[in-house]
Order: sequence, then structure tokens, then C-alpha cells
Amino acid sequence: MYLIAAVFLIVAAIVPEARWESFAVAVILTVVALFGVPGLVKVFSSFTGDGEILANGVAGSATITSLKPTGWRYNRQYPIVKFNLNVDAGGAAYSVEVKQSVDPELLRRLAPGVVVAVRAHREDHKKVVIDWREPGRPATDPAGAEPVEQRPAETTPSLDQSGKMSRKTLVALGLLLFGLIFFRLSCEEDYFDKGGVRVQGVVLKKTYTPGSTAKGSGSSSKRYISYRFTTKEGRTLEGRYDVLPDAWNEAKEGDPVVVEYLSDSPDTNRIPNQRARSGTWRIMALVVLVSSAVLFIMAWRQKRARAK
Repeated sequence: MYLIAAVFLIVAAIVPEARWESFAVAVILTVVALFGVPGLVKVFSSFTGDGEILANGVAGSATITSLKPTGWRYNRQYPIVKFNLNVDAGGAAYSVEVKQSVDPELLRRLAPGVVVAVRAHREDHKKVVIDWREPGRPATDPAGAEPVEQRPAETTPSLDQSGKMSRKTLVALGLLLFGLIFFRLSCEEDYFDKGGVRVQGVVLKKTYTPGSTAKGSGSSSKRYISYRFTTKEGRTLEGRYDVLPDAWNEAKEGDPVVVEYLSDSPDTNRIPNQRARSGTWRIMALVVLVSSAVLFIMAWRQKRARAK
């Protein structure tokens, strides 16, 4: 998100017509990266068990007094269940309520009275995590099912390992999309750089379309200049182009205006110098595409390491 925000800041700096929109997006992405993402990670991490408590917590056991699925699922596969537990850890006995994801097959064999392994925070014993990796005391559900400790060592994934598509891959795909957009814009500008012909035209009309802030349909304001020009081959054409505020304010009906058209397609024309140059778009595309490739490689290596 920080990288994408930086890209939008670059766009804001070199593309004046999209300056405020790009800056706003960059600010939003930065705020989400600073506060939103860590908050979500913390919430979802609690559903698979707090890693710090699992690593350093006090080992103990707990008897399930009640359990109820919340209706939510972690990674669309693991039900998130609310457990009420009677905990025995660190020489103390007490009751707590936790919400944690469970392997669907294991959930069928859990019921009130089943004993499970837990880890408790060393300072705040009310912070308890059910440890599916380690066995608790031998216990079966009322139907005499298989003991809980005979489950495999790890029944639910960690936050970093569970997703079918890693966060690195998702970010890489987003950067790839931005890179392709920037590359497309560089190609469009390149057409005019190589085959553009400039002539003098005349301003016919100025049009201003205010932006909309309606929910779900917000749009930026547009400033158009309609113009007429004659090609070097003698064709008289008219066009309309969205220009920067300064160009729109300076133009007056009847004033001369420079028009640029493609030599092999005069119907494709514009008022020049209203967009970033092709080289700028190309540099941005290169930076974003290289970043995307690096993230794809990192995600691929991480996947191979997990497979081993």
C-alpha cells in the first residue's frame, strides 16, 4: 500500500489534471496502511491464536463448558467459534470466553465437557488461546469419539500461511495492473511524440462541467475547449479536448490555439502539453512493473519454502 501510495504521489506531481484526486488516494492508502491493516491483522490473528501467547504462554488445560459457532469463517473454511472455558493454568482456575477458528472436522468432535490444551498469557491470565497443536488431558466427547490429543499437530493455519493467495501476490497483481495502465498511457503519448503534427487552430467554445460528490458517483470537474483547425493537407476539422485549468482560463473564444494531430489519422487530435510526456509514463511503468516482478518472485520463493 505504501508503494501504491507513492505511485499516486508521483502521478499527483506530474499529472496536474489528476493532482487532487491522486493526492487524496495516496493519503487514504497511507492511513489504511498505518492503521487499518494492522488492526485487521490483529483481529484475524486472534482467530487463529495469538502467536506470542502460543510461543511463550503458560501451558494448561481447559474444559469446554459451552461452544457456539458465530456464523463467521476464517479464510472461508474454518468456522469461528465462541468457547466458554474453565481454565486450569499456572496453578489458577478461572472461566474465560474466547473466539477462535477450528478445523471443521475437529469441531464435530468438540462438545461441552471436552478437555483441550490452552496457553495463557504470563501476566494477564484472562488472555487464553486454545492450542490445537498440543494435546490436552485425554478426553472424549459424550459420544465416545476419538480423543482430542490424537488430532494432527496443527489443525488451523497461521495468518501468514492460510491464504490460497498471499498478500505479496495480491499487491503484485495490483502493481501489475497499474504498470500496464502507465505503459498504455506512455504508448498513447508516444504516438503523438513520433507522429504528431502541430498547427494553429482557433477556439470555438469553452465548456465547464462541475464535478459530482454524490455517493457512489463522485467525479472530478472537466474543462473542455472546442476548436477548429486545418491540416497541412487542407482538411478542416473540429475537436474537443479536456485541458488543464490554466489553459482553460487563458483561452478565449476566437483566440488562436495550438492543435496537435496524428499525421496518419488527423481525426485523432488534441491540445498539446496537457498530459505527462511519454518518457514520464514509461519510467513510472518500469518502476511499478519491476516492483510487481520482485513481489511475485518473493511470493513464489515463500510458497516453495512452505512446500518443503
